[in-house]
Formats: sequence, structure tokens, C-alpha cells
Amino acid sequence: MTEPQRNIKAEIARGIVHATEAAGLADQGAFLQAIGMPADWLGRAIDEPDSVPLDDFVRVFDEASAQAGWHSTAEIIRSVVDRQRFGEWP
Repeated sequence: MTEPQRNIKAEIARGIVHATEAAGLADQGAFLQAIGMPADWLGRAIDEPDSVPLDDFVRVFDEASAQAGWHSTAEIIRSVVDRQRFGEWP
């Protein structure tokens, strides 16, 4: 795995932590189990990002952001692409 890929995973992991906190999900393990992930998934994802597929990071972020009332990954990407198209984003 390349360094940029690790950086992306680290940023998404931070987003997951912030989203679960914003949603008031005090028990991250219970949240993870509720969405079909192992209770220790986040710790493993942070400690061993190479062993966790990027799709899993995105899925967990999308679930956590939905709980927090935030935009999904697809909405964020779509916004960046639109801004680039109209010259509002470098």
C-alpha cells in the first residue's frame, strides 16, 4: 500500500471517530457490531490499515456520518467534482 493510500485511510478513520462522537455513540464497539463489523474493527483499522480494505473504511464512515447527520462520502466527492468542474476548487 502506498503512503497516499495510508493517509486517506487515516483521514477517514479520524472522520469515523469524529462522526461517532458527534452522533453521541459512546459505545463504538456496539455501533460497529450493529452495522456488521467486529467490535474491534476501528482499532485494527487504525493500527493495521494495510489489512483493511478501503471500501470498509468508506462503509463505516458512511454509516457513522449518517448517524451524525453528516454528508456521505459520495456526497462529499460529488461536491468536490462539481467545484472542480466550475473552477471553484483547485
